[in-house]
Amino acid sequence: GKALEHYGRALKIYEALHGEQHVDTAGTLHNIALILAAQGDFGKALEHYERALRIRQEVVGEQHVDTASTYNNMAVVYQAQGDYDKALEHYERALKIRRAALGKQHSDTAMAYNGMGGVH
Repeated sequence: GKALEHYGRALKIYEALHGEQHVDTAGTLHNIALILAAQGDFGKALEHYERALRIRQEVVGEQHVDTASTYNNMAVVYQAQGDYDKALEHYERALKIRRAALGKQHSDTAMAYNGMGGVH
């Protein structure tokens, strides 16, 4: 739909301005993945999440909350696909980062626990 079209345009601009390795590029890839997942296109969603994850790992680091967000959303997709082992692995990565960065009592930390509860 229109959202994907707009994000696609934004992605082209960010890539032209900043290149592939930039937080804006990663954020836009992440947003495109969210829409694709909501539309049930899990394969394409994961492709976009994987690109966003690689960029975030390189640009902001493995221990950043944005990286945790991508892990969490990838877990949601794996869970929707019935791949519970991969879902749990990604929820655990998100949880580890969020606990270290945000603390045990943060709502984003609770979100990772909540996702893990849905897998078990």
